[in-house]
Amino acid sequence: MSTSRSDPRTRLIALPAAFAALLLLSAGVLFVFGWVGRAPTGERVILQVVSSCPDAWAQRIDQRARTIGLGDVLLDVTGDTVRLEATLPGLPDDATAIPALLTAPGVLEIRRRGGEVVATEADLTEVYLSLDISGHPFVGLSLGAPAWERVRSLQPADVLEASLDGEVIELGEDKRVARKDELRVQPARETAAEEIREAADWHIVLGSGPGPCEVGSVGGVM
Repeated sequence: MSTSRSDPRTRLIALPAAFAALLLLSAGVLFVFGWVGRAPTGERVILQVVSSCPDAWAQRIDQRARTIGLGDVLLDVTGDTVRLEATLPGLPDDATAIPALLTAPGVLEIRRRGGEVVATEADLTEVYLSLDISGHPFVGLSLGAPAWERVRSLQPADVLEASLDGEVIELGEDKRVARKDELRVQPARETAAEEIREAADWHIVLGSGPGPCEVGSVGGVM
């Protein structure tokens, strides 16, 4: 899978001049929330991940940790265990949110509502973070040609739905069969800050690629 893994702030699409201030505000929220773009201010911790493919998980964890921005990331693989030493962003839920984000399976399913799966994470060719015309964040998903053939083979009245790691996630405003080479998944939370944080998480997980194998256990942040 070939996906975009650059800093999400640099992938924001060009917007009309009327939305320039909104774009800057959204970039600022990402900065303030610490997932991407600023020096972490939390504790220096050690996380241990046990799996049957530790070398592959070490690469995935390293990639996600550096995208989030966890300071001077140190990784070591011993036997079946990946040991990560890093600095947390400094948010109240760091101890649970960061391990979950670093080890998320990244299993995406896009299906006809009540029917067959038409695309998965294996069909992604590009993943990027952006804003819709109302200023709400979304993650754009470009799919390969075979997946688009499956999508376009559906009936015009069919409605698409999506899930990430078993949790239903919202597609963009047009949930009917797409007529262009892109789908959008879009958080629907109570505040803009929550939406931006969740969209950034989705971008990190989908942009880095899925977990290479099942995680046996994750040692607590120490």
